[in-house]
Amino acid sequence: MWRFWRTHGRTGPRGWNAPRGAFSLLEVLIAVVVIALALVPIFSVMTTSHKDVRSAMEEVIASNLASELLETLQALPAPLIPLGHAGELQAGAFAAAEAAGYRTTLADCPPGFTRHLFVELLPIESSIPAGLPREVQERAASASAVIEMRVEIRWQKQGRDRTLFLVTTKGRY
Repeated sequence: MWRFWRTHGRTGPRGWNAPRGAFSLLEVLIAVVVIALALVPIFSVMTTSHKDVRSAMEEVIASNLASELLETLQALPAPLIPLGHAGELQAGAFAAAEAAGYRTTLADCPPGFTRHLFVELLPIESSIPAGLPREVQERAASASAVIEMRVEIRWQKQGRDRTLFLVTTKGRY
């Protein structure tokens, strides 16, 4: 027993001067630096991907708002489409269509989004046979016109104005 303590004392293989199973301060610092250098790109990718997802989400919202309005306009007969309407869409813009029994309910725009509608009548040259009564010629000319409907959705992203346009046409018949 005495011999065991003597050979394995403070200076023995497991004593104070013996190598230990611990890390030195330099090894710990190098490990921390390597981990930090590996985590910086990972966090950078996560941040960039979050911004891209947010941007894509805003564009999808804008596209859905514009599509909803254009589909509503396409479903209305030509006389009920508010020709010459320009500017931000206000409540009651489709009062004539609602009075005629058409459903024109639009979803409210999310905060920060505005919906603008521009409606124009585009005349198209048509060859109307000569010799027809004046009323028939005028009716044929008005029936050959095309209604152009442009929807503009505006919103702000990081202090910059963003805009999405959707344009469609509808025959006036």
